[in-house]
Amino acid sequence: EILAGSKGGVLIVDEAWMYLQSSEGLAALQSLGRMGRSQNILPVFATQRVDDLLREGADMEGYLSRVFAMQLADEREARAALRLVGLEATQGRINWLKQAGPRRGEEGRPGRPAMGLHRDLHGRHAAVMFGPFPEHVRLAISTNPEDRKRRDEQDQR
Repeated sequence: EILAGSKGGVLIVDEAWMYLQSSEGLAALQSLGRMGRSQNILPVFATQRVDDLLREGADMEGYLSRVFAMQLADEREARAALRLVGLEATQGRINWLKQAGPRRGEEGRPGRPAMGLHRDLHGRHAAVMFGPFPEHVRLAISTNPEDRKRRDEQDQR
């Protein structure tokens, strides 16, 4: 209601799989997917349980105009993500998604930002990189337990 009243915006739903577990949550996401565009609202559904978007009864695939698929270690989830991206789930692509996470540089080898697959509004596909980020930004957004501990220690100073 706030976004509709302010002429639109972006609504990010993190851990969208939680909403898909109940009929009320599913109905809310479907309504947002159906009505969002007419109200100039861009819904962003983020989840690591991609398969839940495709399960029988959820029917979320038709509401997704753009898709980013990032690292997924689980083969079933990687297959679901490739389906949403609109690519055949070959073993090579599944393996690529399993290895798409960022890598820290080690022993003279450079690090690498996170990678992913993208499907745009017109159904085109691309491999994308997310980064590089300056070290202070990476530390600020990292969910790595060691990085979080360093942040907490710095905040206590």
